[in-house]
Amino acid sequence: FLDLMIEEKLGDKVGFYPGQTTEYTSSCGNISGVCLGGKEFSIAALETSLELTNRGLPDSSFPAAKNLPCGALRRKTFTITPSGGIVACWNHVAEPDEYIGHLLEAKTQKMELKRKEWMDFDPFSLECRDCLVLPMCMGACPYLYIHQNRLACIGWKHHTAEYVLNYYMLKMRERQSE
Repeated sequence: FLDLMIEEKLGDKVGFYPGQTTEYTSSCGNISGVCLGGKEFSIAALETSLELTNRGLPDSSFPAAKNLPCGALRRKTFTITPSGGIVACWNHVAEPDEYIGHLLEAKTQKMELKRKEWMDFDPFSLECRDCLVLPMCMGACPYLYIHQNRLACIGWKHHTAEYVLNYYMLKMRERQSE
């Protein structure tokens, strides 16, 4: 794929990054044996980042500070199901019990409580609060923490020095091409 991006001069038009697949819901249980774990995935993502940099392609894996880790925590971001249900996280599109609202029905107390559950997510109250990369991930996937009590740490946590070195190499290459 990277060869094609270079050949077709798509580097400034198409971004590429490896997305971590995980079993978010019970319907994904059949993929659990083929998913890379956090540290395994972080190595694969780092290798991809290095390859993108070496080939002169843009690398979106360099995170920036953020105030929220996910759209599910934004007050005006949500997913609407085909039936009109409103969910904070797209992992809940097939779960009416997780609706935080509905386009055609009055909001219930249960829906309000579900929304509050998302709005109460606070990475500073997790074990993340002392993590060096917290400003870049802000606790990562709130779904995994809220529903499975597990964290989805970003690759930078496991390979910070390597990512910083790669970022340095990228910036030096950009400076030389100016």
